[in-house]
Amino acid sequence: MKNIIITIRKYVYYTLFLIDNILGIKNELVILTYHGISKNKNFFNVTEADFKSQIKQILQKYKPINLKDLSNFLLGKEKIKEPSFVLTFDDGYKDVLKVKSFLESFEIRPTIFVLSDTKKVRRDELKNNSKLLTMKDIKILIESGWEIGSHSATHKLLTNLKKSGLEEEVVDSRKTLEKSLS
Repeated sequence: MKNIIITIRKYVYYTLFLIDNILGIKNELVILTYHGISKNKNFFNVTEADFKSQIKQILQKYKPINLKDLSNFLLGKEKIKEPSFVLTFDDGYKDVLKVKSFLESFEIRPTIFVLSDTKKVRRDELKNNSKLLTMKDIKILIESGWEIGSHSATHKLLTNLKKSGLEEEVVDSRKTLEKSLS
């Protein structure tokens, strides 16, 4: 059943893309969000070959910018003069390292939102056992120009948390990452 949903989802997005092209609708700014780069049939994964193909396609019409550039644009500090895209990854899976060199070759500097307490990760929320980036891995990405954001501490379902739990999961997560990465 899950594979059917994944296939339907891909066709819906592709159909919407085609409709936009037929109607001449072009977004000047696109944000791409990925999770895993894997052959694993997880709902949020994409194969390495598909990922590279998608990035090559978007590069034909869009220029890569980073999340900081987007933030400055939204704050009115910078102009975006040509169609652009931002690339992000969610959860901090280790398999993004497979595409690091590929992205560098196109001067794409993604943002990756990582978990700060990978020892206590809520695998039931992630719905997978994929390896997560280590602090050493994250530092390598930073040296390559990637931006790092805090996803949360352990990926708990935030709607079930009280204020103290939210602070621990969100605010403290950022503080932990800043301390670990400084």
